[in-house]
Amino acid sequence: LEELGGQARVLPHLPPEEVSGWLLSLDALALPSLSEGCPNLLMEGMACGLPCVATRVGAVPELMTDGVSGLVVPWGDSDALGLALGRLREQPDLARMLGANARRGMRAFSSAGECRRWQDLYAEILGA
Repeated sequence: LEELGGQARVLPHLPPEEVSGWLLSLDALALPSLSEGCPNLLMEGMACGLPCVATRVGAVPELMTDGVSGLVVPWGDSDALGLALGRLREQPDLARMLGANARRGMRAFSSAGECRRWQDLYAEILGA
């Protein structure tokens, strides 16, 4: 990681009880995935109020609204990822706003609410 000027580090495996403390030690979270389902790490980072940058894969666009609760970039576009991370570093007010909105969004998220939304969708499809 020398090419990153010491701005990144690789950590060993963390036990689940240490993840939130680690997340709270970060300035931002980047999730440059090429493929995802519903990324738990992104939801955990958002719940901690971190400004997040993630690629437009899987459920990321449903979890984060670009420019509102995070920055969403095309997958495989390292230039866009770098520019988005640079924006967070250069615009701390933007980073704080994105983190606060992400936290609010995750506080409103619940498995019970998701279940209700699925039930509503099935009812609508079945005409019930």
